[in-house]
Amino acid sequence: MKTTFLALTAVLALVLAASPCVAQSPTRQVRILFNADVAGKPFACDGVYDNIGPSHARVKPVDLRFFVSQVELLTADGAFVALSLDQDGFKFLRAEVATVADPNARPASGRRHANGFPVHVGSTGCAVSDIATAPANECAHPNRASVTLRAFDIDHDTVVFDLAKLLAGVDVDSLASVQSPGCMSFPGTEACGAPMRALGLPFDGAPAAEQTVFSGEAQH
Repeated sequence: MKTTFLALTAVLALVLAASPCVAQSPTRQVRILFNADVAGKPFACDGVYDNIGPSHARVKPVDLRFFVSQVELLTADGAFVALSLDQDGFKFLRAEVATVADPNARPASGRRHANGFPVHVGSTGCAVSDIATAPANECAHPNRASVTLRAFDIDHDTVVFDLAKLLAGVDVDSLASVQSPGCMSFPGTEACGAPMRALGLPFDGAPAAEQTVFSGEAQH
């Protein structure tokens, strides 16, 4: 069976519905835990997973990361409480495999390899003079997912990302090829429709839907 190597990147804002006690204290240190699953099974950096998407593909993650900002707690009375992060946006859930079983594949380095399927969710349509300069105005397609998890217990729950749900509508076997760019967020890219919809983002004229890849689960 062919094994497809995945590289996944996304940016999101996070709102968690917390208990009212969070808002009652002037200051409080909060720790939010994140985890990754694949169809309910624990994600592992060296794992190989079957039955992904409509083609029941076998996939092996190469890189998995998210960048989180604008984290807010939503209390039971409907008030938003912004969290002050240790840094302006932080990276979590990063899983990278430096070596892979396929001798023709390469580690995540920004280069394409055979049977690879990157999913990179980023802003497009940005007016910039060079790639090292941040745009002065909002990009035409910001592609920043806003995730709201209700009934989330900030002291006992974990934010869980499910890789299988992100790729539930993606025919990885047919789209993963040297000729296919995967999903790099550009409008008109066939491979982006299902992942964008799963993340709750509008894409190519399709309206935003309810995100399906993140959930809150009790800590084990």
